[in-house]
Order: sequence, then structure tokens, then C-alpha cells
Amino acid sequence: MLSQRMLYNLEARLHFVVKGVGCVQVVSRLCPGCGQVVANAFPRKSSLAQVPQAVQATGQGHTCNVLKALHCAATASFHWQAKQNISAMYEYQAGVQTAGVTVEQLDFPTLVLGEGPYWIESLQALMLADVYSNILRRRFYPSGRHQVLHLDSTGDPLDVITAAIPVEGERDVFVGVEGKHISFLHWAPYDPDDHNTTTAIIHTTKDYAFNDAKCDPQGRLWAGTVAPLDENVQVTEVNTSGLYRMDGKLEVTKWATASLSNGMDWSVDRKHFYYVDSHTRTIDAFDYNDRSGAISNRRVILDFNKAGLRDQFPDGMAIDVDGNLWVASFGGHQVICVNPRTGRILRRVNIPAKNVSSVCWGGPDYSTLFVTSGTLGMTPEEIAASPSSGGTFAVTGLGTKGLPAAQFRVNFLQLQAQQQVAVRRRQG
Repeated sequence: MLSQRMLYNLEARLHFVVKGVGCVQVVSRLCPGCGQVVANAFPRKSSLAQVPQAVQATGQGHTCNVLKALHCAATASFHWQAKQNISAMYEYQAGVQTAGVTVEQLDFPTLVLGEGPYWIESLQALMLADVYSNILRRRFYPSGRHQVLHLDSTGDPLDVITAAIPVEGERDVFVGVEGKHISFLHWAPYDPDDHNTTTAIIHTTKDYAFNDAKCDPQGRLWAGTVAPLDENVQVTEVNTSGLYRMDGKLEVTKWATASLSNGMDWSVDRKHFYYVDSHTRTIDAFDYNDRSGAISNRRVILDFNKAGLRDQFPDGMAIDVDGNLWVASFGGHQVICVNPRTGRILRRVNIPAKNVSSVCWGGPDYSTLFVTSGTLGMTPEEIAASPSSGGTFAVTGLGTKGLPAAQFRVNFLQLQAQQQVAVRRRQG
């Protein structure tokens, strides 16, 4: 049982939240285990001791392990959320989902795996990879128009697109990460809504396949690779993959070893690089030199196992203007917000899809967090229980925003001149 003093302190904090709302009629609680929201009319001055019974009754018999733990340990992870216009929220250990947040499922089809969301500012469009269809999709705002780009396949089962990024200064040209290859491709708004294209390969990895990719603030492309996965989406070969960087001269160098490379981003002050290896279930930080692009001093900032997220994997992520990371939690029905300076989970956003795969900021002012997911690795029973899995979502009302994502910076004229010099040298 909680001590009387601790109970008093928790009551005081709960009353602070309620008091900030005024005349609140409904208080809801989000179960971090199953994601179910249970709600109840909650008088302002009710005792905390009455809360578990009230919420359980309102939840129609829902048994909340967190509420059980509340009576057993002071370190129980829980939160309360007033459902109407709460601006003040209290975080107790593991984070809260802020009231006023809206999660909207967008009109993309259900995907086995959606990845690589990217907001194209010049087009006001959300682009993402439909991985196992080897398709890029994009939705224009506010028109709602959809474009689909099929990438020509060689027949290799690894021909799957996982990310595409605009090339700076080159209209309608993108650098794509597809299976073992990094390629250039062309995709214009005037192309048919259902279109095919052939890519131009510029690099092929000796690793199994590429996965996530993103550009640093100076426009260098970073792309991680993965090992083969088994039917349970588990790595079959450990430490056989890596993190690679391609510069504007298309030269590729390896910077880290990994098993299942995933999300990455850079701190707002450009001094740190953040990176996910989903196999180790960790988010790592590196020191980052913006001028040279070098990274060093790798260390763990959040271990999902130690954070009580053993049934989940960190996946794609994006940073906000406050320097906090928003991380897709594959298998966890949620996106978590992490302070990379402390390794603390600040907030959680419940997503109505089990396997949340990646995120990006977008919208006219970059205050919308777009979220992808997939049905990969789910049983028919799990899909039936979570029918929005594989959907794409827009999260608003978070009270923060992101910054425009960097584009790939390459000087094609310089590359052409270098190629001409190389040809003349070979010709003697």
C-alpha cells in the first residue's frame, strides 16, 4: 500500500490537474498495457483511494494492472487526463498523453509496412514508402489527391523501397533507398496518378539490405542496413549490418555497426546524432560534427528493455523544435516522446495500430506528426483486434512542432565534370 504521506502527495498533484480545468465532468485514464481508455465522472475533491473502483466500474470490468500496482508500489506508472480542455498535465514517472491530442486515420490504404514518411514542403504533400509493394505514395493537401509510383523490379525479393528524399535544387528528383541499392528516381506532380518509373542505381551495399534513411543538416545521406529477418520479424544475424553516409560526391563510408538500423535524427544545435538499432531495442546518441559529418562517442540514451517496453521496439523517429525525440514504438500501439538529454520518456501518444513504424513532422506549420504503421508480423487474430493496423495517421494538438527535413545535396555538374576527367584518364 502507498504510505499516507505519498497518497496525500499524489492526491495534491491530481487535484492540481483537475483544478486547472475548472468544472470538469469527465476524467479518463489510458492503460499503457492494452491502450484502452477508461473514463468516469470524477468530482474535483474525490479521494485518490476511490479512483480505482470508479474507473474499473466505468471501464465495464476492465482490469488495469497499473491501477493494481498503484496500491502495491510507489513507482507505479500511471496518469490521469481530464478529457475537456486540459492545458496542465502531471507526469508521474513514465509519461502522459496530453489532452486535446487528436489522432486521425488518413485515407491511405492498409499497408503491410508503411515507412519513410516525408513532408514535401514545395508540394504540401505527405510521401511515404509502401515497402512490400515497392511503391511510393503521396497525398496532396488540401486537395486530397493521391499519387502512386511503382518502382520497376528486377525480380529480386529485396526490391523494396523503404525511403525517398528530394534532391536539393533538382525539381522532381529523389534519392531512394531500395533493397541493396541507393538510386535516383524522377517523380513529378504532372505524372499520372498511377505511374511507373525506372531508377538509376548509384550505390549497392554488400550488406543484406538498406532500411531507414535520412539527410543530415548539410544534406549528406545517412542510410542504415539490416540483417535478414525471420517469420517473427527477428534478426537472424547479429552485428552484420551498419550505418553508412553518402556525401555529395556519392562517396560512401561506414560509421557504425548494427543489426537492424532504423530511425535517426540530429539535435537542433547540430551537436548530436540520434540513432536506433531495433535489435538491441536502444536509442543511441553520438557526438556529431556538422562541418565534417563525423560521428563519435556512441552511448545509449534509452533502453526499451530497462524502460519496461520489453514487448516493443524503437523504430523511426523525428525531433521537435524543443529538442525532444518522437519515436515510433513497433508492437506498442504508441509513439513516445523522449528527452534525449535525460533519457526520460516525457509523453505517450496512443495510436490505434499495433506496429507503429515511423513518424515525421509536416503540415503548413510542421505541427502535425504523421505516423505510419504496418500489419507485418501480425496474426489474423491480432489484425482483427486492431483493425486500424497498417494505417497512416495524422496527430495534432501536441503543442510543439518540427522543422523541415533536410534534402540530399549533390552537385550534378561537378559529378559530370569528374566523370569526364576519369574517362579521359582511362583513355590515356
